[in-house]
Amino acid sequence: MNPRRKKNYLKSLALGLLLATLSSCGDFHHSSITVTLEDGDFHCKTQSVSGNSGEDFTFSITTSITKAVTGSSYEDFTASSSVDPQNDIRFQTLTFHNVRYSTVITLRIEAIQTLSYVGLDEQYTDFAPLTHTRFNVSTDLSRFKKEGHKLIGYKDGEGQIVSLGSRVSPSESGTIALYPVHAKETSGTEFSYIEKGSRYLSIARYNGVGGAIVVPETIDGRIVDSIEPECFQNGIYTQVVLPSSLTSLSPGAFSSCSIDELVIYDGIQSVGDSCFEHTSINNVRINAKESPAYIGTYFGSYADKVDRLIALKEKKKFVLYSGSSTRFGFDSALLDESLADYDVVNMGVYAYTESKPQIDVLSHFLNRDDILLVSPEFDTLETQMNVDDTLDFAFFAMCEANYDIIRYLPLSHYSNFFDSFGDYLSRRKAMARSRYEDSPSFYDEDGNRVSHSSYNAYGDYSLFRENNTSRKSFGIRRAYYNKSHFRASDIALFNAAYAPLQSQGVQVYFDYSPRMITSISEDSSEASWIELGEYLQKSIPMLFLSRIEDSLLDPYYFYGTDNHLSTEGAKKRTQHVLKNLLPLL
Repeated sequence: MNPRRKKNYLKSLALGLLLATLSSCGDFHHSSITVTLEDGDFHCKTQSVSGNSGEDFTFSITTSITKAVTGSSYEDFTASSSVDPQNDIRFQTLTFHNVRYSTVITLRIEAIQTLSYVGLDEQYTDFAPLTHTRFNVSTDLSRFKKEGHKLIGYKDGEGQIVSLGSRVSPSESGTIALYPVHAKETSGTEFSYIEKGSRYLSIARYNGVGGAIVVPETIDGRIVDSIEPECFQNGIYTQVVLPSSLTSLSPGAFSSCSIDELVIYDGIQSVGDSCFEHTSINNVRINAKESPAYIGTYFGSYADKVDRLIALKEKKKFVLYSGSSTRFGFDSALLDESLADYDVVNMGVYAYTESKPQIDVLSHFLNRDDILLVSPEFDTLETQMNVDDTLDFAFFAMCEANYDIIRYLPLSHYSNFFDSFGDYLSRRKAMARSRYEDSPSFYDEDGNRVSHSSYNAYGDYSLFRENNTSRKSFGIRRAYYNKSHFRASDIALFNAAYAPLQSQGVQVYFDYSPRMITSISEDSSEASWIELGEYLQKSIPMLFLSRIEDSLLDPYYFYGTDNHLSTEGAKKRTQHVLKNLLPLL
């Protein structure tokens, strides 16, 4: 605050305290007060307004068209906005409600995108702060209601359908146009049902001929909240849209069916693979009805990392892939500086989730001559080396901020899609909820709010991490550096998972994940890890950037756990990788 503003602030504060004292004595019911906007990145003809205590105070301000007020030190306020695209100006009217005392208000002004929702008869405008490089569309099912139809998503300017709550790419103009997509509901007369009291019903049988089925939210005035076994069995459907009111889908409800596209909402509470037994489904679209729960966790960073892949799809990329040892394990700015021809992406999130779906997502964005550096962690061989076609709750948690990521998966390859989805929904049921506008960079690894960004643009965990000066072993996991733990079948699955990328010209390199040398399995020794290194190099058709002994490091360079490097450790590892990589390039 500049000196003049500070002086005014102190005067206003003193006056406010005096008036508050007099008002409490019953002498002043309409005390005169002054509200002042602190200087900021905006223009305002009048930054101080006087009025009576308890009144609303209104200011008119202008900003750049790509910026807007997203918060205020005075919480009870509303804002309306309009734009002048020709002059690159945004007009905002700010109203601060029921102000009791003289005060100086600080505005939070952030870069935003305007999301313009355009229907035939109505239009809405939302403002999205640039906390992500792509933006979540509305989940509000009350918008664009159309008699006899169901809102199932929005179409963007390129004609792509974006599921409710999923993300859309930014627009250079600062305004993203979105158009509602509706599906016509199937007539309630085509369903037999069981009444569940006066408010709810369960659909017992579909009596139609198949094709496109859009199950209504209500039938005969009752809410559809469940579907009985064998209700839709043996059907051939081009599209099935389940209602957002649905909480339970019974085993066998869609047994022995063929479904081209299934649309389901994340408000459902009971669902599993048994609901779709012997059924082929080509595509699943998950619409968000619930607020997100995992954005403040390390799972939440995955959607942002995929956003970076999307933005760089046509660029030449150097992609780092593994679990948290990669998230904590690189100085990507140093890589970016040294690899001038490549854009760096750190995809490291969580090693204890299945690798296959993450590899399938990567395959959509990696091109010929891109580099993928794979660093499997040896304390979780069941997910890092045994790369089979399974899903788990963690992958859904990672995709929660953008369910459309799941559409990159070839569903026919996965046998437990709905069991994993149901497990994810069950686990997050009791969790506190957040907002899409929040970012994982607002939180540290333990979920605590931080004042400095915890992730950088590359995807590195970027908060400073001190060296382990005591050289203690954290002992959270023990890793295997003995050949006896590496089954030939797992090595074969590992190779098969990356073979399609290699066949399309992606350069897949292997680098050992860093590990504290004092935190390896009891049957691991210098002789066993040398034997393991020789075995892996013979068995895995990738170019190895380092020796296995180079990855077993002094405890000094770790932070918090046995495979998360300190800031200095990450820099040293990056320098080591570059030393071995640059001669190859």
